[in-house]
Amino acid sequence: MGRQSKGSGTWQKEVRKGGKTYYKYTCVIGKNENGTSKRKTFCGYTKQECIQKYKDFTAEALNEFDYRDKEITVQDWFYHWLFNIKAITIKPDTIERYEGIYRKYIRNSSLGRMKLIDVRQQDVLDYFKELTMIGSSDNNNMVIKKALATSANEAIIQEYLNRNYFALTKLPKPVPKDRIKVFTKKEQEFLIQYVRDTNHPLKMVIIFDFATGLRQGELLALKWSDINLSQGKVAINKTMRKVARINPKTLARTTENIIQNPKTPTSKGEVSIPSEVVKEMKQYRKEQLAMIKKDKNMKDNGIVFPNFEGEYSDANYLNKRYAKLLKEAGLEHRGFHAIRHSFATRLYEAGVDDRTIQMLMRHKDISTTMNIYVNISKEHQFNSVNKLNNLFSKN
Repeated sequence: MGRQSKGSGTWQKEVRKGGKTYYKYTCVIGKNENGTSKRKTFCGYTKQECIQKYKDFTAEALNEFDYRDKEITVQDWFYHWLFNIKAITIKPDTIERYEGIYRKYIRNSSLGRMKLIDVRQQDVLDYFKELTMIGSSDNNNMVIKKALATSANEAIIQEYLNRNYFALTKLPKPVPKDRIKVFTKKEQEFLIQYVRDTNHPLKMVIIFDFATGLRQGELLALKWSDINLSQGKVAINKTMRKVARINPKTLARTTENIIQNPKTPTSKGEVSIPSEVVKEMKQYRKEQLAMIKKDKNMKDNGIVFPNFEGEYSDANYLNKRYAKLLKEAGLEHRGFHAIRHSFATRLYEAGVDDRTIQMLMRHKDISTTMNIYVNISKEHQFNSVNKLNNLFSKN
């Protein structure tokens, strides 16, 4: 079932004594303190009666925040927009990101204390100058500006503002992020052989990711039901994220691992597994089942790369073990995402066409594949240029 948005709901119909039809309309009206959806049921003898009761309820709730109040500050509006409007339709990790912007950069700031209707372009510029002076980067400033502009768009929809000065304000363009350094072909071969020779606990995590290029969250969310070893394919349909559940009243945080839809709709897909890796995965599953049978504390929840109790592994723990592994192997440290980048680069070096790489990486735009992920090695560049030797050879 898809995520239910605010105001959308389900209908129930029952026939009561006397033959009268009775309707129940249940819908999402907000969030509980633990971050779960809050629902309410509206009843009546006609659908119109139920809808009217819902409208009356929402109108009463909105009156708690008076849009006609000219004293509303930027920080009060942003808070209201985030927890009473936006939080209904966005993922927990997005709420966490916006809440961080509110808490670190908007609440109690010079701009945050201003009346929303008084904000002009110069105020926005002065605010970002202040942020830059205390160390905020151009990239970070752009993220904050986008959040403020999005919240102001809602104020325009509610007819509280006429113009969005956050969106109109131009800031310096962010500096492009450095490309993640990939593993060279020799480094990749060495690391794979190292985890095999040492039978490292991360052996199959490393090998499988080099072979498929999955994102870390997709890798950790994998279940055996997603993998068809007889056909050598893996279906990517979910991801694991560590998010903070935020109490809107106190802003207190509790973290938890959640399973959610992948990064984008195009992130869903199917990737083939190299036949040699399929063999290793079959052996890995046999060893895993034997371990579960031997260890009563470990459950078989069908998770491909579980922790010692059979539950989903924690990303922080994986990253620490991975960093330690690179140090033990004598390799320069680079983030876990470098394995995914290396997967794309090896495909490119092997002569695989751009569109196929895009499909295997499950990117929406091919520019993402080519501009971010394909780091052509110096060795490959040298070999490619040397193919022109025959044009300059002497007879």
